Amino acid sequence: MKPRHAAALALVGVLVGCTTQKQFVQEGGNQAEGYVVVSSESDQSDREQGLNLATSKCVGWGYKGALQYAEFVKCEAAWHGRLFGPFDVCYRDRMLIQYHCEGASTLPPG
Repeated sequence: MKPRHAAALALVGVLVGCTTQKQFVQEGGNQAEGYVVVSSESDQSDREQGLNLATSKCVGWGYKGALQYAEFVKCEAAWHGRLFGPFDVCYRDRMLIQYHCEGASTLPPG
């Protein structure tokens, strides 16, 4: 493969990787307390997919469904520097959404 073809192929791979929709995964939860936490590497992720994941988990535990309870953005990776004084730059956020299982007797921990 010629170097320019390899470079073009690599560029296409990067562009596709940047435009791919990030998926939610289960981050935590508690069956007895009736809550599920899902997370994604991007705040642009499909929230419907996150709700479907939480609903599936809650229904599997015997609850009626899931309702969004709280949403957080957590800095997962930061860069620390001292150009004109100390500073932190978050270069990768993680979106966390907490769901309350319908029918659970208590609200999730905040």
